[in-house]
Amino acid sequence: MIDPGNDLLQNPSLSVTEVALRWGFVNISRFSRYFQDAYGVRPAMAGRDLSHQK
Repeated sequence: MIDPGNDLLQNPSLSVTEVALRWGFVNISRFSRYFQDAYGVRPAMAGRDLSHQK
């Protein structure tokens, strides 16, 4: 499984668009749906929420 969540954890200053494009998603809405299904949280919240758990 790909792990775009790792990009958000490694660099929470990246935008959701930057992460989606890095992972080859052209449609940001599709990336957001994929991410939420895979991680149970919206990608915009993941960097903030997950980075504080380190």
